[in-house]
Amino acid sequence: MLREVKEEVGIQLDTWKYLGGWPNEYSHKSIVNDVYFLARVENFQSVQTCSDEIEGIFIKNPGTINTEALTIPSLKIAVFAYLHNGHRS
Repeated sequence: MLREVKEEVGIQLDTWKYLGGWPNEYSHKSIVNDVYFLARVENFQSVQTCSDEIEGIFIKNPGTINTEALTIPSLKIAVFAYLHNGHRS
């Protein structure tokens, strides 16, 4: 996983751990289990995207996210799990 993050977005993770996985139905009608991790990084100065695989990067403090506005069900659950299970830093 560390190598993939470095390759896909250009950042080195200091630590990471599994948050959870939740099913999500995508427009092509297949159900996929989206997997979420918690990670720490020193900074985001080296963030870059691999344009073949990542459309963009959005960095936001999870505590400021309005979960009701999220349209991806698994993302809504992941942010809620993060905020309500003592993961705040």
